[in-house]
Amino acid sequence: MTNTITAVATKTPRGGDNVRMAARTAARMVEELDANQDGQVDKREFVAAMTAKGMSEQDAIKQFDSIDTQKTSRISKADIELAIRERRFKPAVVARATAAQSPAVQPPPEVPSATVQHAASETLGNNVDEMV
Repeated sequence: MTNTITAVATKTPRGGDNVRMAARTAARMVEELDANQDGQVDKREFVAAMTAKGMSEQDAIKQFDSIDTQKTSRISKADIELAIRERRFKPAVVARATAAQSPAVQPPPEVPSATVQHAASETLGNNVDEMV
């Protein structure tokens, strides 16, 4: 019975596998954000990368703190993955910040927000829409 509940709980509403999507997203984020290549992302690296993508420093700090539940000022792939699965961190927020920075995907004001979300997903890769 427990295995069945776990399997159902890991599916997103669209039927995708949330566990695998979270793992892929977390791996991509660590690869992109880990400036010193030590396998973890410290708060400075995270905030610098997110502000470079157009997120405010305050929002970047809040996002980091939502992932860093042990308050070590360092997050690992596992920390990010768990935060995504528990919906404490939404990569789509990062995707929207990236889309806002990129003239290639920045829509004119009259474009519906669903189109912006799609463009953001294209920027960071597949499955970002599932986390919204």
